[in-house]
Amino acid sequence: MNHCIIFDLDGTLIDSLDDLVIAVNYMRGEYGLSELSRETVRSYIGNGVKSLVQRATQDSICDFDGALEKYVSYYRDHLVEKTCCFPGVKSGLAELSANGFVLGVWTNKPEQHTRHILSKLDISKYLDFIIGGGNEKNYALKPEPECALSIMKEFQSNENTTFILGDHYTDLEAGRRAGIRRIFATYGFGECREEKPDFTIDCFADFVQLMVKFKHKL
Repeated sequence: MNHCIIFDLDGTLIDSLDDLVIAVNYMRGEYGLSELSRETVRSYIGNGVKSLVQRATQDSICDFDGALEKYVSYYRDHLVEKTCCFPGVKSGLAELSANGFVLGVWTNKPEQHTRHILSKLDISKYLDFIIGGGNEKNYALKPEPECALSIMKEFQSNENTTFILGDHYTDLEAGRRAGIRRIFATYGFGECREEKPDFTIDCFADFVQLMVKFKHKL
């Protein structure tokens, strides 16, 4: 039985907040709207691009489809201007891979954007799967658990040997509904809300240590 780790992307592996803020405010500027603060945009992240744009335009009467296109078009051309890996992610992924874990990303971010970012940051080489919004299998966005269940089946892991690391309640809810172990990244953008993770970590290095110890216990 394989040990599999499912990673969220934004706020978990990568710090993409500044690029997201800039793209949101570019889109708002196209409609003559005032800029949103970094913390406001941060609170809108985690439920997919449509939800982000909807929340970011809720104070206006601008055309949603037009706003979405402006946001996507701008962000597509500026995916990795300020975006970087969180401390310890590159070395941590290498260590987890060397320890035999199946590693992959499952994110609500559009898959095309996800793959480009992971390649640019030179961490896709550690990943066995990359699944984003609009994927070819048409998996529903988190918190729906269908994708996690499919990952377990494909990579021959089970509820006791599969983990999800995320910074948002949607990650935790998806993990709960799939019956897998859930770890919350406090350093990210999101919040637990009512979800109760199995573990909480404050940095990626702590997560790596936790996973290596956990594997040896199973």
